[in-house]
Order: sequence, then C-alpha cells, then structure tokens
Amino acid sequence: MQDLVQAYKEEKNARIKERILAVKLHVVDGKSEKEVSKMLNKGYSTIKLWIGKYKKEGLDGLRDKPRSGRPRKVEEEKIKQILEDKPQKYGIQEEYWTMRTLKIALQEQGIEYKKSRLYELVHELGYNLVKPRPTNIQAEKEKWEDFKKKIKKLEGKVLFFLDECRAVISTSIKKVLAKIGSKPVMRVNIGFSSIYVILAINAWTGEVIVSLAKRPNSESVKYFLRYFKRRVGSGRVYMVMDNYSPHKTKGTLEVCSRKGIHPVFTPPYSPELNMAEAVFKSLKNYMSNKIFYTIEDVKNCIKQFFEENKYRFDLNAITYLGLDKIEV
Repeated sequence: MQDLVQAYKEEKNARIKERILAVKLHVVDGKSEKEVSKMLNKGYSTIKLWIGKYKKEGLDGLRDKPRSGRPRKVEEEKIKQILEDKPQKYGIQEEYWTMRTLKIALQEQGIEYKKSRLYELVHELGYNLVKPRPTNIQAEKEKWEDFKKKIKKLEGKVLFFLDECRAVISTSIKKVLAKIGSKPVMRVNIGFSSIYVILAINAWTGEVIVSLAKRPNSESVKYFLRYFKRRVGSGRVYMVMDNYSPHKTKGTLEVCSRKGIHPVFTPPYSPELNMAEAVFKSLKNYMSNKIFYTIEDVKNCIKQFFEENKYRFDLNAITYLGLDKIEV
C-alpha cells in the first residue's frame, strides 16, 4: 500500500498518476470500484481494468507499454479529428498544427506516441510538414475592417455572437495573494474529462444564451441553434460565427435557413473579433483555483458563474469592436 502512496506523489505523467490514484482509492482508502468510477468520472470498466492490472502486474501494469504496428482505429479517428480542428479549440494559440502542438493535444486526450511514429501516422492520414506561405498582416487588418463595417451596418438588427469553449475537470492555477517570501501549496485535481460551453451573446445588450455539450460537433451546434431560436422567438437573427467546420456543414446551414438565422462569418483566425471570447475569459478566471471531483461539479460551477452574472455582461459590439470609429 505504501508503494501506491509514494508512487502517486512521485509520478509526473498525468495519465499514469490518475491510474495510480484510482487504484489507491480502492486499495488504500477502501473505496469500491463503482465509487472510484464516480469520483474520477471514469467508466466502471476502465477502473476495473486498472485495478485488475495492478493486482496482476503491480505498478508496472499501470504504465504504458511500448507500441508497435498501426494504432487502434479509434485513436486514428481522434488524430484525424484533431487535425481537422483549429489548434485554438484545444487551447493552443497557433494558426496551424505542428508535430509539437499535435503531440500536446493528443496527450490531453490520453494518447501518447513517439514523435517518429506520430509523423508516420499523420503522413498516412494525408498530412505533411510544409512551410506556410506568408501573407501581409496589413491585408488581414483590411479583412478585419471589412468585417467591422459589415457589423456596423447591422446596428439596430438582432445580432448575436456564437462560440464554444472547453471546460476541463483539471484544476487551473492562478496567482493568489500570499505573504512575501511564502510559497502557498494548493490541492489540485488532475483529470481529462471535459464539457463544452456553447454560448451566444447579444451584440447590443450583452445578454447570453448558454448550453452545454459533450463534444463540439455539427449535432451540438444544430441543437444549440434550435434551442437559441426558441429562446429569442420569431424574426430574423444575424449570428456571428468563426470558420470552425461544424458551423459550416450543410446540416448547420439548413437549420439556420429554416430558423431565420443569417450566419456572418469572421475572418479566418480572428478570435479577437468574437465578443463571446471575453465571456469565456471571465469564465476561465472564475473556474481557476477550484477543485472539481466530477464533471457535475464543473457543470454546477459554470451554471453558478452565469447565474451570478444574471446571464448578462457589460459588453457590446460598439465598444468591443470600436464601431464608433468605423465609417461605412
């Protein structure tokens, strides 16, 4: 039992640390497999597998074994999906994927590869390392100005900004007040479970409409748009969205057409132009330094954040985008 406690303290790999914690809760703390499953928000079969491996192989059974050959199909599909998404969706502030950033995103999903094998796999999926063609930043600014002019012309119309944000169960640490010279220690929870916040904010009043989704895909976007339209009622609505692929699927655009929602797309790689980003920044600050044991704790924290703000924020497109300085 002591080896579990010591191993948990010394382990640096977050995924393996989580496995050790699961076994420790069962073996040392006497929790049942179902209790551990609920506490860590992991499937019962996964917890049972980890505990079984520990009983059979000890701590070595909890560590990753070297792989050979093609990866499992489910992991191939996960890598393919990540490559099709924007790095910003995974908290990586870069325009394009690199081997380094892809490896980081995969580790967040609990998938580990050696760099050489990962390169072989992305090549098999039709990707290669290429040097991007440079574009004049001034040209990008011109696209921004064109976008702002478009929004300026919509003053007085019903206009919302839509975006998604990933909320994770892991503790995010921010600076705290402490006496000079002291080094405070904070308890944290390490996990990979997450949920996505889908939000639309009124461009003029700052009022928000919020929904939660297990994953950010076309189905969750379509569900949100239907829910959103029930909330705002009949009439034409303009909806600003980025170029994330689920926003542009045939199904999503059909829902927009049927519900009287007119999409307005931001220029590529321009999260700064979306008012929803300001709300998500406040949400992440609100969630920092908190311990979440289950995904329900995360959901409750998100709900509390919006309730405390009464689903309205001191934001409007005129000041956020500087529309008062734009001439049409």
